[in-house]
Amino acid sequence: MTVRLLCVDVGDADDALAASAVTRAVALSASHDRLLCFGRAAVLAARLDKQEREEREGVWLETSAAWLLNEDRPIDPPSRPQPGPLQARATAIAKPGFDAAGLAVNERLVELAGAFLVMAVPNAQAIDAVDNAHLWLVGASPFRVDTEQRPGRAVISLGGCIASIIVDGGEVKVAPLSLQGADLPKHAFSIGERSRMSVRAS
Repeated sequence: MTVRLLCVDVGDADDALAASAVTRAVALSASHDRLLCFGRAAVLAARLDKQEREEREGVWLETSAAWLLNEDRPIDPPSRPQPGPLQARATAIAKPGFDAAGLAVNERLVELAGAFLVMAVPNAQAIDAVDNAHLWLVGASPFRVDTEQRPGRAVISLGGCIASIIVDGGEVKVAPLSLQGADLPKHAFSIGERSRMSVRAS
């Protein structure tokens, strides 16, 4: 089973750069199963979702009004807009009580990629001491891929970047971008339940 995750953590970037990075991440997430928003990225994604929902509702209201005024109108009225891509795919990785408006909030998001467990947490302090996940996705720390901590385990810190993370069985591919959209070095490595990780240059 292949799991495709698009992660964004804008760190302490200025508001304009952070907003453009989240907009870029939302567009890129169309080819992924989930969009994981860490920290401020979740707040900005929630604002974007609200704006898009209001725009869709506005179009629907105008279309519905035109339908009511049209004597030759078709039988079926215009359909109310469905949830947008953010509500369908985005999750705020944050502690309980975090206000992400219409977005789902999860302090410990768990994804299964076949027999391999992926867990996303808000910060490094939330990583468990026990090896209960093969791959940890961590917010609030500068981007780094650490495959040296323990056998069968990797930690990807996501601060200040947008990252596409694809887990296919025990194979992990990480394709990060800067917040400005520039390509950063890619990473590929293998994880295993009992065998030690092997790291390969991409």
